Amino acid sequence: MIVFACKKCKYTDLSDNTSDYTCPRCGGSMTSLGVDSAAWNRMSQEEMQSRVEGVYEPSDYNPFREPTRTMESASYDKPVQSVKRVDKVSRETSPKTSGKTSGKKSVRPGFIIAAAAALFVLAGFLMWNNIWGLYKNSHVSFVEPDEQIREIPEPEDVSKRPEASDYDLTDCLYYSTMIDEERVIYTALYDLVMHKDEPGYVREVTMEEYEFAKIKDNFKFIYMAMLEDHPEFFYLQSDSVRYPEVEEYSNNFTTHIKLSLTPGRDNENEMIAKFERAADDFMKDIDLNASEAEIELQIHDKLIDYVSYDRDILSKMIVEDLAHTAYGALVEDSRGLRRKAVCDGYAYAFQYLLSKAGIQSAVVVGKADFGGEDPLDEVYHAWNIVKLDGQWYETDCCWDDFELQKSIRDVYVLKEIEKNEEKYYLTTHHWYNRTTSQMKNLAASERTRFFIAGYESFNIIEDSTHIRGMNPQSEGYELYEYLNAHLPEAFGTEYGM
Repeated sequence: MIVFACKKCKYTDLSDNTSDYTCPRCGGSMTSLGVDSAAWNRMSQEEMQSRVEGVYEPSDYNPFREPTRTMESASYDKPVQSVKRVDKVSRETSPKTSGKTSGKKSVRPGFIIAAAAALFVLAGFLMWNNIWGLYKNSHVSFVEPDEQIREIPEPEDVSKRPEASDYDLTDCLYYSTMIDEERVIYTALYDLVMHKDEPGYVREVTMEEYEFAKIKDNFKFIYMAMLEDHPEFFYLQSDSVRYPEVEEYSNNFTTHIKLSLTPGRDNENEMIAKFERAADDFMKDIDLNASEAEIELQIHDKLIDYVSYDRDILSKMIVEDLAHTAYGALVEDSRGLRRKAVCDGYAYAFQYLLSKAGIQSAVVVGKADFGGEDPLDEVYHAWNIVKLDGQWYETDCCWDDFELQKSIRDVYVLKEIEKNEEKYYLTTHHWYNRTTSQMKNLAASERTRFFIAGYESFNIIEDSTHIRGMNPQSEGYELYEYLNAHLPEAFGTEYGM
């Protein structure tokens, strides 16, 4: 029996074939190493490795080569399988690279779009989700005991070990819906942020190349999804998105990734402390012993009274401002104006405050408009999905915050509106705990029509649409496709309006 090795994956096996044959593991070409099993077993590990390397034909892909696919194409195959991986931490700043490739590249932002009409949102992050499954071969070769060969040691299978992390990320919506390989990168990125104040801190991740191939085109999106799960990381995208630096090299069909984060602004930790104090102060009078639905209602009602819409950001079309973050909603915008936000600021603040009460939620980014026009031709908007007792609901705090004092100048009319507590409540909860289907085409209700003596009847509410995603021709289309693919639809009705 002669020893054969795969030119593609380096798998070794015994065979009595007289010519090359198909690798049972990866489908590559098995070729003879010119030795029998007895001679093979007398070789050292180095000699074995040299023989296999002699037939190995490396692939030519670069994990960080810019993709060439068009934005219109995307697919979402999410195979469920265990993976081999090693996840470790290092404070080294330069790797000893060996093997076929090495390179250093910053992960750069691919977007920014925002826009108006009483709503405004930071949007855009490019890329797509391109994942394919690995189908495990079930081939087994049976050989006589004296013909068995020593295999070159493969990377240790640590897939059955606990996560190589002390972090519990199971309540993070994007993390919980990712495939295993994406979770490894997500956890490493999260750990990087947790150690952002340690100079020279580097997070290392090692995985087999076929595993890395599944997520290499999604690397930027995984980072953005991690930020979406953690609105308390507002400082990483307060002006423009602060991306990590990535150093990657491959050796023996194993990809080694080193991640580092550039320093932030000088007052970053001061801002973080202010934000945490503001959130804690907000939650002081929230009854956390109440049901999830009651807690959500308390936070919603307090938030729309607590935050003011930042109309200057809207009118001046300012994209890079703290008003787009939870910090703007709970502390101040970039100009120092207290508790000022636009739609995404409301949404991230709502998400973070709910998380402090143990309620899972996320921010939805899409298109919204009044009057039944095509929302895909209109502006971006942000709102929330919220999980209550196992059911998902959609809520738009920004649109529920009418700020009637700023829009209605007639003091008498304003007082009459506020006196009608039932209609006023329905007006400020029109986009509260709806299903996804309802939000797509939500008609105005006669329940919010006001009849005031001496005035024509009027309804503050208009027909509206909220649709996830965006126009396929728009710059940020693929980001929304990736993020929205991980978000559940809202079907909850028990606590709906």
